[in-house]
Amino acid sequence: MLSRGRESHLSRSVEYWNQTKLKVVILHNTLEPLPADSFASNVRYIVMESDFASRCGRVSSEVNTKYAVMCADDELLLPAGLTTMGTYLDTHPDISSVGGKTLGVGKYGRSLTATYTYQNMANYFNYGETFFDRLDLHTFGQAEYRTGAMYRLMRSDVMRKMLQAFSELSPISTPYIFEVTGEIIVNGLGKTIYLEELYWIRNWINEQVEHRNWDRKLYFHQWWSKAEYANERDSWIDSLTTHVNENESKIRISQVVQDLNQKRKILEARELEAKSNLRNRIPKWPRKIKRFLTPRKYVKNNINHLQADLNGRDPKSGVELSRALAFLH
Repeated sequence: MLSRGRESHLSRSVEYWNQTKLKVVILHNTLEPLPADSFASNVRYIVMESDFASRCGRVSSEVNTKYAVMCADDELLLPAGLTTMGTYLDTHPDISSVGGKTLGVGKYGRSLTATYTYQNMANYFNYGETFFDRLDLHTFGQAEYRTGAMYRLMRSDVMRKMLQAFSELSPISTPYIFEVTGEIIVNGLGKTIYLEELYWIRNWINEQVEHRNWDRKLYFHQWWSKAEYANERDSWIDSLTTHVNENESKIRISQVVQDLNQKRKILEARELEAKSNLRNRIPKWPRKIKRFLTPRKYVKNNINHLQADLNGRDPKSGVELSRALAFLH
């Protein structure tokens, strides 16, 4: 887990991780460390006042289990889902990373809502034989942008290589560089498949972090097109090629990035348009009142419906989801 410095969120997630049997390593960027007695024996807590890239470099030496997964400080993973995914890796030695279902949990007035995210990754698999075979299948072989590679359960050698690639990104101005780098490194390094297991709960209740070293306003397609970032782009491409042992890797990496950028540009432009929508210019308080007064049964995507369905199909995951929800807000 690589914390972005949100002590209130992190302290709640620590309570959650303390109750699991998972080995957890926390890299916390803070001036106010959590008390030493806050952690169970399965949690290793490291305070490191530095940017995300530097913390990725530091934590790579802590990855010593068979498999590893990355998680932000206010998001939670379900042990049952991870166990099933780990079993799949045990029985399929040719697969290097496994994805699953992810659930975005938000709030509408007094009601929790649930939306499956990364739905375009359902039934995804990539069995290309070489680094660039797999990248070509992931980019040129897809009609739309597909993402989430950096959050898969992966073999630890792949995780360490991804973290090393991330550690070289400190000079890059856009935080979205980690997503794109993850797509290239993780997909390139090995075969992957997505299962039907729910394993990741994304926190949409709290607003995303925004600070000087994590400028979400600078989208990847903007960074890629502006002349002022030319040196950053050149050094990034050079850095990526060091992780590839194939001919013409710089040219081919550049071609892959161009395709990823065109696909991302569509999504990012849509997000920019949504943020400038007239509805978002209306003061928040009328919308808050409306949401508060809306009866739960009329709330779209009310989490109770999903919870009931999950309890019927997979009671163990239903119990784990209920427990995780208690730590999100």
